[in-house]
Amino acid sequence: MLKIGMIGAGIHATGNLYPSLKYLEGVQLVAVCDINEQKARDAARNFGFEKHYVDYKKMLQQESLDGAIVCLNAELHPGISIDCVQAGVNVLVEKPPARTLEQAKQMSQASRDSGKFIMVGFQKRFGTPYVKAMEIVRSDEFGKVVLIEAKMHGFEYPTIFTSLMEWQIHILDLVRAFGGEVVEIRATANRLNETRASILTNLKFENGVIATLSLGTEGGSGRFCERIEIVSDRKRGVIVENARDLTYYTGNDAETWSPDWCPVSVNQSHVINGYAGEISHFIDCIKNRAKPRPDIDDGLKALEIIYEITEQIDIPPVWKQVPSGK
Repeated sequence: MLKIGMIGAGIHATGNLYPSLKYLEGVQLVAVCDINEQKARDAARNFGFEKHYVDYKKMLQQESLDGAIVCLNAELHPGISIDCVQAGVNVLVEKPPARTLEQAKQMSQASRDSGKFIMVGFQKRFGTPYVKAMEIVRSDEFGKVVLIEAKMHGFEYPTIFTSLMEWQIHILDLVRAFGGEVVEIRATANRLNETRASILTNLKFENGVIATLSLGTEGGSGRFCERIEIVSDRKRGVIVENARDLTYYTGNDAETWSPDWCPVSVNQSHVINGYAGEISHFIDCIKNRAKPRPDIDDGLKALEIIYEITEQIDIPPVWKQVPSGK
């Protein structure tokens, strides 16, 4: 039975990651760590862990963990993730995995040196609509991807760079999942003030695919904030709207899919949103000694795109921790 620990017991972790653990089998929930002992104790009690700690290094020393799920913030993720893999523990780290490119490169090197992997929590890859879309795109009938159109609007963060790091990084990872490796980036922006901007980004991939992305802090997080469309060379395409509704079109015909809100496990929000699938993939990769996707190198490539965008639109790469409840 695999032994799993959690590092971090904040709002995102307890709202999304801890509840997703109930879908796992063959896993021993060993310990929770948080510098706030009350939060650590509460999370351990509420989600079925055996122990709690306030010092993650002590937890790594005293518990023989196979994997650790790290959910804190971009500033703390690198050091803790590196300590984990150097202690022989595989890691699932929440996005963004690091604040700087150098930190992400250090994480990648530590993973290679230790032989333990660092998976990055881009959970949208495991969201039910995106999994269905990927199955369609990879089918023989779909053909070759030629064009991707995507958008991820948002809301005001402490800085524009923080918005890209905490929110739009998801869509950047998704277009890489569907399109491949990015070789060219062109970005322009309409800056409203120091914390608000609309950003248009064109990408070209090494396989010839091109993509257009509409990003930024405007539009809010309502029903129209997120969309991706993948177009093939066979007059086929697949659209995912707001991470929920899928349309597969062939010429003038179209099929649609939407989640069923009946209260069974496959329709729970943690499954549809990808958190359960993400953690299941993490566990499967430990069991099978397999390379996870997305891993820290995927995280690094997403960060490289963000840094290139901010350089082109002349926005300082200043990350600030998002206030609780954002």
